[in-house]
Amino acid sequence: MLFAPSRNYPAEDVKRLRPLPGLQSVSAAILNMLFTVHALGYGSCWMKGPIVAQEAFKNLAWVREGRFIAALLSVGEPDESPPARGRTPLDELMRTVG
Repeated sequence: MLFAPSRNYPAEDVKRLRPLPGLQSVSAAILNMLFTVHALGYGSCWMKGPIVAQEAFKNLAWVREGRFIAALLSVGEPDESPPARGRTPLDELMRTVG
């Protein structure tokens, strides 16, 4: 469903239903970075918890005024390589509707 002013939604509803559309783009970029890190043989972890120290990280990362840190990614060499977990067969996850 598209929540846009062109669909005659009041501006307040658009803002309430889509509060941070840029955050979706940031999330997609982070996911692509995680895939790339893995493909290069490194390990990574997407962390949101440390953002409580936003101001300290802004000083360390030279974040410009008016910007914010959405997440942190730790990247390094993994100390283990666990075997892949089994996957649920697709026919157990999907069903035909109608």
